[in-house]
Amino acid sequence: MNYFILFSLFATVFAGNAPRLKFVVHEPSRFHFNKPENYISMYHQEGSDTVYVGGQAMVYVLTFTNRGVRDVQIPAASDQTAIDTCKAKAAPLELECDNFITVIQKVNDTMIICGTNAGSPRCWMLVNETVLTDVQGNGQIASASDISPPYPSQKSISFPADGSLYSAISSVAGHPGSIRRTFGSQKLLKTENIWLLNPQFAGAAVIPSTMKYKEEIYFFFSELNKTARVDEEPYRARIGRICTAFSALLRTGPKLTVINLAYHKA
Repeated sequence: MNYFILFSLFATVFAGNAPRLKFVVHEPSRFHFNKPENYISMYHQEGSDTVYVGGQAMVYVLTFTNRGVRDVQIPAASDQTAIDTCKAKAAPLELECDNFITVIQKVNDTMIICGTNAGSPRCWMLVNETVLTDVQGNGQIASASDISPPYPSQKSISFPADGSLYSAISSVAGHPGSIRRTFGSQKLLKTENIWLLNPQFAGAAVIPSTMKYKEEIYFFFSELNKTARVDEEPYRARIGRICTAFSALLRTGPKLTVINLAYHKA
């Protein structure tokens, strides 16, 4: 029986019969930066073939298709005045005296782009995916320094929710760290400095609800543990919960609940 199967296999090969199925492996579309990008920010809308990438003095608009990647590169250089001021302050790294794009977010129909601008943060609006211009319209926008950190090594989070942009900037020398509502038609709000203790933000998420007033925004961060003993961790993990309904109604500031995540040694 085995001889019969082997003979049939050889007969098929020598007869030159083609296989019934052919699999053609296509290399996925790729985009290669033509310069090193040590700090990047990204934005992608679900279901879209376009990805927005912020780099050093550049915004990349990348559209992926079966035929390859169509890329549009939009220059976003720092102001010369900001560069001169940055170098005069002896920045930690001279490389950081440039405009690193730290925020790319779409709020309603407005694409907000913010960058470090050599230590003097600045925000723009992306128009027709080709031009950066000053933010216009009826919406309110906070100071750029409340949305983007001055240097790319300082961690920040920007998150759109409830038709507004919420921003969280980690604590660093001279900046206590905060959570703010920084852009949108609603009033701009911020947390009080005493609510957070040297926070270092890691991420954010929105908890959706069929009832809009029940939606909540969660910010994940760590902060200094002032009461830590010698055998305890100096930092503790936290979750900041903001109820969007309260932040819309309370004009003095958003309702922030801080949840402690206990740390247990094994």
